[in-house]
Amino acid sequence: MALFGVQLTGIQLRILNSLNRANRAAEQNLLRLSTGKKINAAKDDPGGAVRLALLEGQLTRWTQASTNVSQASSMMSQVQLTVDQIRTQLNTIRSLLLQDADGSLSQAQRAANQAQIDQALDQINTLATTEINGRRVLDGSADFEVLGANPSQIKQVRIYAGGNSPQQFSGQVIEAAQQAELFYDAGGATIGSDLDFTVTGKLGSATITVQSSENLSVADFVKRINQQSYKTGVAAQVDPNNANGVRFYSVEYGTDAFIQITPGSQPIVVTGGHGDGTANGTNAVVEINGRTITGDTRAENASLVHSTTDGTIAQSATFDLTGNLGTATISVSQGETLQTVADRINAQTANTGVVAEVAGNDLVLKSQTTGTAAQITLEVTDQGVFAVSPGSKATLVSSTPRQRAQLIYNTTDGLVADNATVTITGNSGSYQFTFTQGQTLTSAASQINQQTLATGVQATVQGNQLVLESTTFGESATVSVTVDSGSFPVSGGNGNGTANGVNAQTRVTGTDAAEGDPNVQGNTLVYAQGGVHLEIEFAAGFTGQFGPLQMQDRSLQFALSGDPRALSRLSLPSLLTSALGGPSGTLDQLRSGGGLDGLGDNTATAIRVVDEALGQLDRAEGVIDGFANSTIAAAQSIADSFVTEVQESINKLNQVNEDEENSLLALNQTLAQNASAALALLAQNRQAIVDLIKQLAGLT
Repeated sequence: MALFGVQLTGIQLRILNSLNRANRAAEQNLLRLSTGKKINAAKDDPGGAVRLALLEGQLTRWTQASTNVSQASSMMSQVQLTVDQIRTQLNTIRSLLLQDADGSLSQAQRAANQAQIDQALDQINTLATTEINGRRVLDGSADFEVLGANPSQIKQVRIYAGGNSPQQFSGQVIEAAQQAELFYDAGGATIGSDLDFTVTGKLGSATITVQSSENLSVADFVKRINQQSYKTGVAAQVDPNNANGVRFYSVEYGTDAFIQITPGSQPIVVTGGHGDGTANGTNAVVEINGRTITGDTRAENASLVHSTTDGTIAQSATFDLTGNLGTATISVSQGETLQTVADRINAQTANTGVVAEVAGNDLVLKSQTTGTAAQITLEVTDQGVFAVSPGSKATLVSSTPRQRAQLIYNTTDGLVADNATVTITGNSGSYQFTFTQGQTLTSAASQINQQTLATGVQATVQGNQLVLESTTFGESATVSVTVDSGSFPVSGGNGNGTANGVNAQTRVTGTDAAEGDPNVQGNTLVYAQGGVHLEIEFAAGFTGQFGPLQMQDRSLQFALSGDPRALSRLSLPSLLTSALGGPSGTLDQLRSGGGLDGLGDNTATAIRVVDEALGQLDRAEGVIDGFANSTIAAAQSIADSFVTEVQESINKLNQVNEDEENSLLALNQTLAQNASAALALLAQNRQAIVDLIKQLAGLT
């Protein structure tokens, strides 16, 4: 009976194992279907579980980055909206100012407009200090901080990228930028003639007319010009060196800044600039951190300067003045004013191409044309003196001092070599001299000098040479030696015993325009090196050492990628009224009590300030839009792409295929049922055999 005990046979064990496997597989199928995941525990797929953990970590980081991008995008949208609102207020201020551009408003109307301007300025400051996402971003607190900037040296520093902040900058302004400028002399305290001309500058053109019958003062003439300055970019002031004169000047600095005065039906004579009614400014030359940067240079006139101590001619003279058009002879007299001489030279401009102007105690001669082809030659043609030097931008071609006529008698021992009778002739006349062999040169010179008044010739001994010279200078000065008997050879001069003096002559040319570093324009230097991108605007007229400047990063920082250590930075300039403006001033000066309040005479300048502020706003908006449309948009695209790719990888590795899993579940359940049925059948067969044995044994 042991054969039929409780022990399982081999086939039963195999069927039981199959049943267990089928049940476990079915349970796994049910778990996967309920969770939707293939890997619910590390034991399910150890290698897959490791890969899944890495992918899920990436998904978490990129999902957070996507959230950060969305928050940054929302913040930039609010910043853009705030900037648009500031622009609206600026346009409101401009509209209020334009109502008085022609000076037509009454005092009551101006007061009403000023009140509205004050409100708009307050609103701008309120908008600039509004917190966005819990932080002020448009009041300068989200910008780089610059320490060590001296306002008398540096007007403003704008930093767009800081590299590895903090960094230090220092250097010097070698040459300050200049405005374009032209000058007009009214000749009296009022404008005494009809004027009709067009002023053109960087912003556009405007026509100015004056009737002599208006008796318009020079100061009021300046106001009339300035009323149009917001259209032209050209302003005016009473000439600091001439109470009856007007200085036209470009509001901006640099070679891009220009003025053109074009006469209309009535003439106007302006001086300065290129000598043809046009002028350009010049760019600064700056050395920063050991590197010298020079911007574009304009084409320059040929120019000569005659300097005096008191603005009058010190010595009478006659000279030939030659320019690109030809030559004219000019005479000046001791005691004449420089303006009188300038008028005389300008009367010949059509013949010479040279114009003259007075600058302090200097008479400045300029070619009407510019570049290396422009030239001026001044040659003194009589015994007078009219000294000139090249202008600061001109190129000296040649400079010959005035010289006497000269002949030389050479010896080897300082003694006359042979007996001779000679006739010496100069500008005053002739005289016959007799020299004897062995006579000293000193004795011979004494003979000649005793007759200097008669001949106009003087003699000196220089070593073993007897030097004969005219007492006068220039081409008209002469010396001649005629040997009547004996031997008395002379050298020099014309090579035939005659000599002439040389006139004083100076020749200059202009200079061509040159392309320099585009990173210097006017007083503004753009510095981009080593991850740093900044602009430094120097104070007008400043030269000398500046700095050191220390830069500290306070910019906005955004984690927009899967690497939280990789930060995107955005620096935003201050849009407060005290920071918005330009060369003409700042917005806060338009407020009641400010230097540009009240409209009236201040209106044109105030409009220029608003236009300059709008230009600053355009630049700030460009930075903001660029960050929103490029950095954030690109980050959003990358984050979305990575989230999608990682999620797809996770799904591919771990997502359940329900159809496949249901099929496997059904299969495993069928296998389990079949195994259970087989075990039941084996049990029945086994019981039947036991019953048969019992029957045969008579046990039943």
